[in-house]
Amino acid sequence: MDSDEILEGLLWLGSQDAARRATSQGMRSVLCCLDELKEAHPGEYSVAGIRWKTMPGFKDGALGTIRPFSEEGADFVQEVVHQGHVPVLVHCSAGRSRSTAVVAEFLMKYRGMSLYEAMAHVRERRPRAYPILTFWLELVEREVELRGAASLDASPVRALHAETRGRQAAEEGSLGHGLTQLLAMGFPEAEALESLQRSGGDLQASVDRLVLEAALAQKKKKK
Repeated sequence: MDSDEILEGLLWLGSQDAARRATSQGMRSVLCCLDELKEAHPGEYSVAGIRWKTMPGFKDGALGTIRPFSEEGADFVQEVVHQGHVPVLVHCSAGRSRSTAVVAEFLMKYRGMSLYEAMAHVRERRPRAYPILTFWLELVEREVELRGAASLDASPVRALHAETRGRQAAEEGSLGHGLTQLLAMGFPEAEALESLQRSGGDLQASVDRLVLEAALAQKKKKK
């Protein structure tokens, strides 16, 4: 099952494949963060004793935004936890970006964690989990709204991302191998290779992952 337990006995984070096995894995609630299922499964419904909720319009990539979906999803998770309708699985396509943003919001809003603490907690249990850069920056804004201050500075993240994207654009067409491109951007070989492996060879996903890890490492070093 492609999912990982984030809060013992309560909350799991995973992929669409994990959702297909929700019944056999003992899930009692499922939050689907897939815009792709909006026509077949709108809103909330129950199947075989499992409470399901979908969030139509929750897109990934350049057209995506976590608002208002991360808050709506976090509220749903809190509701089923409060009602004892657990464990609950939060999933998107790969269990990496949209679902991670929702879980991070839940941990900030209802478990009192900072964004730094929430992301560290999630990634310790599911290393492949990370929001794309736009979601990440929106989470920084949400933390300020929820807690009054940011635990991570978004400025270095933006600067590093802009520099990385600029280097990537300059290298396009001349370097075909993902690892070679990441090395040319200045990422360490071991981290670059691991990131490519975890992202299934997706170069942009690898870049976003490395940028986020660099920001988390910088914050940890300051502590």
